[in-house]
Amino acid sequence: MTTVNGQNVDELFQTDSFKKSLKSAEHVIQYVNKQYISINDSDYTVYANHLKAVLSTLVPLMKKADTLFNNLYQKEHFAGSYADKLKIGKPTEYDMNLIIKLPVSPDNLEFEDAAPSFIKIKVNRVAFEKASTDLNFYGRGWVDDEGYLLQTKFRDWMESVLTKALNPLELDESPEGNYGNTRCLKVRKDNAGEQVYKIGHKKSGPAMTLKVVTPDNCALDVDLVPAFQFGHPKWPTSVIPLPETSANKSWVVIPKPKKLKDGVKLEVNDTREWRMSFLDQEREIIKESGTVKPTIKLLKKLRDTNSLKQLSSYAIKTVVMLEMEKNQPDFWKNRSTFIFLFMLNRLIGHIKSGHIPFFWDKRDDLLKMGKTQAENVGGCLTRLLKDMVKNVESNPCIIAEKLCKYAQK
Repeated sequence: MTTVNGQNVDELFQTDSFKKSLKSAEHVIQYVNKQYISINDSDYTVYANHLKAVLSTLVPLMKKADTLFNNLYQKEHFAGSYADKLKIGKPTEYDMNLIIKLPVSPDNLEFEDAAPSFIKIKVNRVAFEKASTDLNFYGRGWVDDEGYLLQTKFRDWMESVLTKALNPLELDESPEGNYGNTRCLKVRKDNAGEQVYKIGHKKSGPAMTLKVVTPDNCALDVDLVPAFQFGHPKWPTSVIPLPETSANKSWVVIPKPKKLKDGVKLEVNDTREWRMSFLDQEREIIKESGTVKPTIKLLKKLRDTNSLKQLSSYAIKTVVMLEMEKNQPDFWKNRSTFIFLFMLNRLIGHIKSGHIPFFWDKRDDLLKMGKTQAENVGGCLTRLLKDMVKNVESNPCIIAEKLCKYAQK
């Protein structure tokens, strides 16, 4: 329980006097949002055009390098803060799912419960072997002896596809070459002729991270994650029911290794388990919801300003979505300053409890910190909250000071 001047913060937030004390600070926080957090349209356009140029050239190279990828590749699917319109700062980091079509129809698949937020996919071996023969990939080891899809084999295959596509390209031998394997990707643009993008890559969890330097020296990090996509009526039984507002939206599984807390060991069959992702449904939940998106951005800004990197953006977004379950839509029409402080208090509560539940499966824990780390992060945020709540009426700029003390526009 957090207290200010002996009063419970939760109780303080319910008083009209406290809400009125935030009136002057509201103008300040709106200014901070506009000047330090929101991304202007021109930046969005410039970086998005660079990303499009790279992918529109790289994906055909991957298709050419691997016949199976050419047969099974479907489309790109944006993930992460950029797609959610929750990005703060320059839009230089992107998460992109590469949707791969399974070689068998959904009728030949069975979903089985696994660890929280994970699922097992079992295929009809007869149908899979026929598809394997038709597409010439039976020997790749995607499926084990019991018919389960293996995320490790799938991830290794995708990594090999990218490597085969990039290796024939000219090596960038300049001193600033990234990862020691930077290649020169030549992109043809109608209005600018041929331009060279320098691309390094490395493996990072389920993703293959591209480190891109554009012709005008913009730096981009692009995480490419292979994924399978499913839709209605397929829906996992281990998560909450499919929301009616997103019944026509798809969900994906990705070959993501488990991120465990200290002292927890992987089980033998973890290679069968695929991480479920419900990004499209989450976008439906948070869209057009008053102060929700600005609040998530402010919390992320506070985290970054205070170097609390252990706290993931997804965990922050999840805490806000969990609170949306409890409050009516009108609640999110309160002043931005009030909602920000209210949600910061809720975030602190989750951290101090040692658990941030996955929105779709509350058994899972998104707070991947040890006890000492969580105490440090929670303590830092508590001190910030108490200082802001205590002084916001006399100093309306205090929230801006906490959000931007190290910021440079």
